[in-house]
Amino acid sequence: MDDKRRKNGVVAASAGNHAQGLAYAAQHFGCEATIFMPEATPLTKVSGVKSYGANVVLVGENFDEAYATATKSALDNDKEFIHPFADDAVIAGQGTIALEILEKIEDIEHIIVPIGGGGLISGIAIAAKAINPNIKITGVVASGARGMKDSFEARMPIDSASVKTIADGIAVRDVTPKLLDIILEYVDQIVEVTDNETANAILFLLEKHKLVVEGAGAVATAAIMHHKIEIENEKVLEEQESINTDEKILEVVQTTMRAFTQAEESKGEKISGKVLMKISAKFICVYDMSGQEFFLEHLKYEINKYLTEGLRPEYQQNA
Repeated sequence: MDDKRRKNGVVAASAGNHAQGLAYAAQHFGCEATIFMPEATPLTKVSGVKSYGANVVLVGENFDEAYATATKSALDNDKEFIHPFADDAVIAGQGTIALEILEKIEDIEHIIVPIGGGGLISGIAIAAKAINPNIKITGVVASGARGMKDSFEARMPIDSASVKTIADGIAVRDVTPKLLDIILEYVDQIVEVTDNETANAILFLLEKHKLVVEGAGAVATAAIMHHKIEIENEKVLEEQESINTDEKILEVVQTTMRAFTQAEESKGEKISGKVLMKISAKFICVYDMSGQEFFLEHLKYEINKYLTEGLRPEYQQNA
C-alpha cells in the first residue's frame, strides 16, 4: 500500500484474529484502522484490538453482517479495505504457519485446520503441499456454520442460510468462490463438529492440558476426540487458537463444571432409569443420558444463553 492510501486509513471486518493483526500493523505504520466486528465478539478480542489503537465498531449478528457494513464504510470514506481471508497477501501470510510447522516437524503427515472463511486453511494447504504433496490436509467446520463443507461436497459455492455456533471465530455464513477453488484443489477432506463436541474439547484442553482455547481453536481437537477423522499411526498436527476465549464464557464453563461436580458427588436422584440433577435453583432437568452427555447439554445451554441474551452491557446498549 502506498503512503497516500495508508494516510487515508484502513478498514476491515473480522471475528477477532485478523482484526488484531491488522490493528498491530496499522499502529506500527502510524495508520488509522477501523475494525467492524459482530456484536457478540468476545471481550478479549475487542480489548485486544483496542489495545493496538484501532477503532472498533460492533455491528451485526455475525461476521457477514459486519463485513457488509465494513465494505460500505470503506467505499464511502475512501479507505483501503483489507479482507480477512480472500486476499492473496493474507493467504500467503497464513501459509507461513505451515513453513514453521515443517521446519520443526519435517515428517508431519496430517494437518488439521479450522475453517471459517477459508483463508487459514488455504494458506497452510498451499504451502504445506508445495513442500510435501503427500501431507494430508483436513478442514473442520462447526455444524452451525457449515457452508464451506456443503460447498466442498457439492463443488460449488453454497452459502449457509444462517450461522449459530459457540465457535465464533469460524462463524462465517457466505462462501467465497476464490477460496473454495483453492480448498477443492489442496484440501483432502472437510468434517464438521457440533457445539457439544466443541465444548467437550474446550474442557478437555482446559482440564488435561491447562490450555485456554477458544471454540474456533478447539474444533480440530473435537474432530479427533469424536472420531471424525481417521488418524491411526499418523503424525498429526492440529491448529489451535488459545488467547481469545471470552472471560465470561470461561466463567460459564467453570461454574458449570463446579455445579456438575457437586451433582456427581451427591450422585443425583435415580428416577425410573433417568437421572434428576439440580444444577441451580432455576435449572432442574431430567435426562435419559450419561452424566457426560447431560453435562455437555447443560454447558451448551448456558453458553448459548450467554451468547443470545446479551449479558454484556455494551451490547445491550447497542441493541
